[in-house]
This record gives sequence, structure tokens and C-alpha cells, in this order.
Amino acid sequence: MDGTLSSRPPATTSGSNFKLSEWLATLYLLVRTWDRYDLYIGVEAVNAVVGVWLRRCRRVRWVVYDVIDYSPERFASPRLNRVFHWLDRWCAARVDFCWNQTVRVEQARAQRDGRLRSRQLVKPSGVSADRIRPLPLEAVERHVVIYVGTLQARDGAWLMLEALPAIVRAVPRCVLRIIGAGNEEPAMQRWLRAQGLEDHVHFLGMIGDPDIVEAWVAKSRVALAPYRDDAGSVKRYNDPSKPRLYLACGVPVVITRVPPVAEEIEREHAGVAVEDNPDALAHGVIRLLRDEAWYRTCRDGALRVAHRYTWDQIFDRLFHAMS
Repeated sequence: MDGTLSSRPPATTSGSNFKLSEWLATLYLLVRTWDRYDLYIGVEAVNAVVGVWLRRCRRVRWVVYDVIDYSPERFASPRLNRVFHWLDRWCAARVDFCWNQTVRVEQARAQRDGRLRSRQLVKPSGVSADRIRPLPLEAVERHVVIYVGTLQARDGAWLMLEALPAIVRAVPRCVLRIIGAGNEEPAMQRWLRAQGLEDHVHFLGMIGDPDIVEAWVAKSRVALAPYRDDAGSVKRYNDPSKPRLYLACGVPVVITRVPPVAEEIEREHAGVAVEDNPDALAHGVIRLLRDEAWYRTCRDGALRVAHRYTWDQIFDRLFHAMS
């Protein structure tokens, strides 16, 4: 095997100028080396297009379209949404394999296009095996709830604050730690002061070191993944990484029934899946904070699920299916 060529955008940059730079960087590498590759992995449609062209030029043998953030309503702009789906349809009809984060993406494509030439495979979010460092039970802070993510209205961050009054009434010592930032943070802090709850929420800000983030998560009793039940949400079709992080740290998750992983968390007793409303979220958190037997069951379930989703296992399954 000559090798694998992967083209993907870094997470910190977006825009048409960046996409062009990705194409040019890929082409520059091929011109410099003149190597032939067995496998080309293009993350997002714009990079998969390059892979299809390279296959026609006999520079690569197989092309993978690695799909992220798929949704039937990917963009609020109808024009951008049409462009997104045109590119997705074009790539899915021409590549050899599509790596979808969940089976819902394949189902949505089948409803949109019918049968596709490419083989549809599931590539969920994963964790690095060496980062799974759950703490012993005695090191877990039994009244601490944690949230990792952006503080924007569309991401469900307000839902956890609206659930907080009921949680604090049931568990007065409860503290919510928030890792992340966003444009809603000032309004959230004002709301907490007005409710007299500012002592129950600690804003830790953005933390760039994943080891530090994981250390904060691992010593927490409960972790929150409150996604909004929005018809246009990409979380309905994809596998968000936040719940995987929580599970890898051995922390039971309270998650809204939006992404497919919520069904697995509920089925495997790795946490609690709830409806998108503050009362339901509060009930799930309170149960995990107060019911010791249930908490231990969910902690065991969290670790059991997490060990299925190391990157090594995910790619072993993918390449086995592709072979």
C-alpha cells in the first residue's frame, strides 16, 4: 500500500479562502512527491471533490468522503443550503465510501436521492485511548455538575441554567462548573445574579489544554449535554464529541433526546436522556446526584460505552468494512 492521503480543514479556520488553500496544499504535495496513494480521505465535500478528480488522474485508488455537520437544513440561507446539498449529492454519488457520523445521515440521503453508488459507513466521534483516565469514586466531587461547550442560545446552554433553581432546591450544595465561552455569557451572569444563584455557577472560561479539561470533567459527578430540539440542528444527524468526552472520563451524562447518542446512553444506562425542557433536565440531574445506586450503575455504563469508541477501534472497524 503506497499510503493514505487525508485532506481536511483545521478546526480554527473557515471560509472560501481557506478552502482554496486546502486544495492548493493538497495539489502541491502531489506535485512535489508524484506518489500514488491507495486511499484519499476528504473531510467535507469541498475536499472530497479534489479526491474524485485525483482518482480520475490515477493518483489515488479509493476516495472517502468524511462527512461532518450534515443536516437537511444545514444553513439558514436557502441558497447556501442548496449549494451544500448539491455538493453533498455530487460527492456521495462519486466517491467510493462515505464516512457518516451516524446512520441518520445515510437515511436522510436515501430519502433525498434514493440508492447511492458509494458505500455508506458509520464513523462516530471517538476518544484517544490514552486519555481515558476516570478517577476512583472517592475522588469524585459528589455535588458538582459540569458543562463543556459554547455559551450560545442555539447550543442549549440556557436550558441548564433554567433547570438550576429546581436542582439547587433539591441539592442545596450543588455547583455547576462551565468550561467554555460565548456571546450569551454576560446575559447568563446577570440572570444568575437576579436569581441569587451566582454562587452555584463557576465560569472557568475557555481551556485550550485537553488534559486540563478532562481533569475537570473526571472529578465531576454529572455532565450535561443539553442540545435544543431544533429541526435545523446538525446534532440530530451527527455524533457530537462532548458526550464522548464525558463518557470517557467515567461521568454519567444528562442529555436531551436530540443526537442519536442519547438513545445509546439511555439504553446502556450510561446516564439519563430527557426531553428538551428545564424540568426534565433538572429531574435527570437530581436523580444522579441523590440516588447512589443509580449513579454507580450509570458510571459503570459510561465506562462500558466509552471503551467501544476509542479511535483505534473505530478505524479498525472502518477499514475492516472497507476491505
